[in-house]
Amino acid sequence: MAKLKSILREFLQSEAFRGHLQLAAARLPAAQRLKETIAAFLRGDAGLAVLCEALRGAVGEQLAWGTEQRPLWGFGGPGTARFVEALERVAEPVELELELRKALAGIDPADPTEKLRAFAGFVTRLAQQAAGGTEPNLHVGYATCLLSFCWHILYDQEVPVFYGGSHKAIKELIADGTIVEPGYLSRDLGERFRAFLHICRGLRELLQRVNPRLGFWTVEAFFDWVVARQLAAPGADSALVSARLPQLGEAALLGASPSAAAGSPAAAAGAVSGARAAAGSGSGGMPHVVATVLADMPRTAVDEDEGARTIEQGIARGGAAVLPEDAGPPAAAPAAELPPAVPPVADATASAARVAAAAPAAPRVDSPEALAEQLLLAPELVASMWAVLRERGRLLITGPPGVGKTHVACALARAFAADAGRAHLLAIHPAVRHEHLVEGEREPGGAVRDGVLTLVAERARRAPPAARFVVVLDELGVVDPAAVLGEWAVLLQHRAESVVLARSQRPFTLPPNLYLIATDSGDGSRLGRQVLRRLFPAVALAPDAELLRRFLQQQSPEVVWVADVFAALNARLVEDLGPGRVLGHGLFMRSGLDEAGLERLWAHEVLPLVAAELDDPTRLERYRLQALRTEAGAGGLPVAAPG
Repeated sequence: MAKLKSILREFLQSEAFRGHLQLAAARLPAAQRLKETIAAFLRGDAGLAVLCEALRGAVGEQLAWGTEQRPLWGFGGPGTARFVEALERVAEPVELELELRKALAGIDPADPTEKLRAFAGFVTRLAQQAAGGTEPNLHVGYATCLLSFCWHILYDQEVPVFYGGSHKAIKELIADGTIVEPGYLSRDLGERFRAFLHICRGLRELLQRVNPRLGFWTVEAFFDWVVARQLAAPGADSALVSARLPQLGEAALLGASPSAAAGSPAAAAGAVSGARAAAGSGSGGMPHVVATVLADMPRTAVDEDEGARTIEQGIARGGAAVLPEDAGPPAAAPAAELPPAVPPVADATASAARVAAAAPAAPRVDSPEALAEQLLLAPELVASMWAVLRERGRLLITGPPGVGKTHVACALARAFAADAGRAHLLAIHPAVRHEHLVEGEREPGGAVRDGVLTLVAERARRAPPAARFVVVLDELGVVDPAAVLGEWAVLLQHRAESVVLARSQRPFTLPPNLYLIATDSGDGSRLGRQVLRRLFPAVALAPDAELLRRFLQQQSPEVVWVADVFAALNARLVEDLGPGRVLGHGLFMRSGLDEAGLERLWAHEVLPLVAAELDDPTRLERYRLQALRTEAGAGGLPVAAPG
């Protein structure tokens, strides 16, 4: 499949890919608004007219692009809007509302084909009844486009959108032998749609091996690019290119060599069931593409300093801090869920620079052994954390500042979820309240706004049971855990039970595929610490000079002696202040650390931390770098004489 590999590489290097990344910033809030409207319709909080108006507006929405106007969504055009108008005009409102509810609610994102068949049958009957069967806008093609678009929005982009551009591109790719999928040529709607899902998921898996942030937006943009490439001269690929592109940098994708490391930094999110399940079927379709091309597609690493992907709803709106995503919207674009309060989208250029600077992808980390190697931690410690999280569904990581609690929690979340897109980091601070996490205030229409945790729980509930979702609640100890978690405090200890949420009065259970990791530095109240330890089984991280030594040996071998100075620093802190006032090794775990950088770090970070704990400022002299370095005999300096 060298031809597909070549075409994909050409696409990733094209202006179509690079020039439209910024459009995701406009798409995220639009997707969130539409998702909330569809969800309100399904809850009964919005009527049929409100839904239809929102859908007509969405499919026709335009975005200013230079001197032009472009559809915000790749299939944007009047045809789908006319289809919605025809539905309203021909169908009885009660019947239409019932059919839309049946078509939208409770689908299996891995294969919603039967829902599509039923809705297409309804549309066909309407077309036959309308004016003797002469209603041209009631077309099954429009029905498939609209319904798959609604699923795409409602179910976090886990369903690709079937539209004219994708159909043309797939036919072109099949015709020239680039892909093999006999089912797509079927006259049966269900068989063709399943083949479409199979093709899209296979392509998404390929793209996610290049970078795990690439998803169906990129697949659809690829389809548009294929069509434009066929219709226009070489290089004129911008006329039909979709705006549906992810917010993430691409430079490293383009620069990586075909011989880059074979591991993927995260399991391909697209392999829920379609492409991955079919990979062993020998069907002759996309599985062969996956098997052949993955071997030498270029890869890139995601900047792990940005933490796990954020949730897109709730917190920003409620005031809780949400850290930025690994590299932009997830394959399931996080604010259609991922649901958090759509955080500001990172600048595409800055994101590209971060990814461009990344090293070749590290081996895939989805096991305790691989995670221990990545974190330089004792394998038995990581295995214990992994087992507790798997068995109890929750874990508390404790330790003093600087021991890497957040770093370890995020890495564990990504590895345990086997997909960075299902790992979420929430930064907890004193302003976070129950309404931000569980249930918020009632909106003007009477609906109760779900909190971030509840949104993630619902997304996990809709996902395949094997898809793990992990939420990291960073520094949960700075608030009253019982107050902010509310009903969840009961559910964490009794996961098989159902509770009634106080504001909405609806029953709620925790899905078995949702896991929570909390961290605590011990800065909160004694009561809060006690509550945390009742709710979460705990693992303690401690300052570790030998871990720091291993890190420096790999990253900065010329200053490996810093590990001895660090040990001497904490020994003196224990002597003067007791064991509860030590510093963590994470302060010194910086790539490229040299003596000049160490002196700055010591003057501006270490000494201020120590001074804040000392009652007598004159004792600070004993903590200066040169004094401790001499005492430790580090870096060639003599050991201090006894006494």
